Amino acid sequence: RPPRSTLFPYTTLFRSGIFRGEVCNGKLCIGGIPVLSVPGAADGKVLAGIRPEGFLLREDGPLCCSLAGVEVMGRESSVVASHPDCEAASFRAIVDATQLADPDAEKVRFALKPEKVYLFDPQTEARIPFQVR
Repeated sequence: RPPRSTLFPYTTLFRSGIFRGEVCNGKLCIGGIPVLSVPGAADGKVLAGIRPEGFLLREDGPLCCSLAGVEVMGRESSVVASHPDCEAASFRAIVDATQLADPDAEKVRFALKPEKVYLFDPQTEARIPFQVR
């Protein structure tokens, strides 16, 4: 039986939160835009796994996505969005309900929580560590 990659359990649970990216000079770039400092990660292509609770709605957030919908669920809101570098057609961000996205907006912007972002080698799917600050 072949060994499972470190990406396997992550993609099984959170398939929609996988983005194609690149590390350049200590920054994770998605769509060519630096979205997060990842000190200690080597430059090169990566897959970035972002957990649903790893997104922060920010008007000036570096990750710009197309908004598909907003669902309020008690203390949390679920923001459904898409990005050309996301492995799935859409992804779900879970944010505090006080951070409501305008459901009529075409775009939504996110900052990322470093402790909820995981980097993987796109060829071997091995985890790529970086320093979380």
